[in-house]
Amino acid sequence: LAADLREAIDERHLSIHLQPQVDLRTGEVCGAEALARWRHPEHGVISPAQFIGLAERTGLIRNLTQAILEAVSAQAARHAAAGLHLPIAMNVSARNLHDPAFFRCLKDALETWPQARHYLHLELTETALIADPAYSLQVLRQLRELGPAVYLDDFGTGYSSLAYLRELPLDGLKIDRVFVHDLTHPRSRSIVRTVADLGHALNLTVVAEGVEDVAMTPILSELGCDTVQGYGIAKPMPADEMVGWINRWPGLSQDEAEAPRDR
Repeated sequence: LAADLREAIDERHLSIHLQPQVDLRTGEVCGAEALARWRHPEHGVISPAQFIGLAERTGLIRNLTQAILEAVSAQAARHAAAGLHLPIAMNVSARNLHDPAFFRCLKDALETWPQARHYLHLELTETALIADPAYSLQVLRQLRELGPAVYLDDFGTGYSSLAYLRELPLDGLKIDRVFVHDLTHPRSRSIVRTVADLGHALNLTVVAEGVEDVAMTPILSELGCDTVQGYGIAKPMPADEMVGWINRWPGLSQDEAEAPRDR
């Protein structure tokens, strides 16, 4: 399977699917997250959790990240050329942060597709950053100099200190789905509200991921979240279907988009 993955990466047989993100204030699509997909000729669709983990273990993560970075940058540039100014986020692994080739690849991609500089967002997990805080701070500063916005992914699962979070040059944070899953529980709501307040105090955009029901959006708006994504909005779709989906998106209802926020 590792040999097949290498070939799929080298021949650019992997694809990206995009999952829309919606602004809770306006109800409009404000971005998307890119997710890698691999359809094996014999085994069919292989889970990203399986092949990304395989890439990590076999050293193919550098090649995989480069392929995804090129695909996302090219897609963002195509959108911009067509008048769709849509930020696209991609995940960056801890191994990428310690690989000088990643920064060269990122710089090359932004030189090849300069329009992507304003529309490429990078998501780094909290656990990846806290492994080596001093080095992570240095890396984040390098990333910011290159242009892309940087978001802290899966916030709340890595147990980072608030003092450390204060120092990171970030643009936003994503509340992990485990805290969004059951908003009927008062403690879950309290956690989401607290994280949203913290994010806004640090001038960060707060994204709630794992939103499984559009009916959750008024609650998340009230709790202070800025943006949502999840199956309740849309499942990840092939990149070339994104424009059509946006044109069909009815938006959130008035109540959903403009729910009062109690901070």
